[in-house]
Amino acid sequence: MKTCIESVHQTMSECRGRMRNRAMLRNLTALVPVTDCKTRWSGKFLMLDRFNRIYDELRAIAEDEESNLTMNLTSDFQSTVRRIEKQLRQVDLVSKYLQQKTYLYLVAGLLLISSYRLCP
Repeated sequence: MKTCIESVHQTMSECRGRMRNRAMLRNLTALVPVTDCKTRWSGKFLMLDRFNRIYDELRAIAEDEESNLTMNLTSDFQSTVRRIEKQLRQVDLVSKYLQQKTYLYLVAGLLLISSYRLCP
């Protein structure tokens, strides 16, 4: 699992960081590569989700002779990425749910505090 995620991260970084790869991708889709962020719970999920959404475009770039994008083109790799993404989707959903609940509790708490201050 870790190796697969690292491979996707490398591919997305190469596509994002190299002007030629980025320009080629921009000609094929409006979606941009996303890399994971260590401070976000759902960073890996967002990266894998975007990888799956632009996989065909990335593959076309990797197969182009003018590109310097390297990526694993095997069907086993793609199915592994999809499986991991489905697992991480559950974490993303729970994370978003907790963020909404925490936000609602925070707003409710602030309203309570402000109402106590208004009452004599």
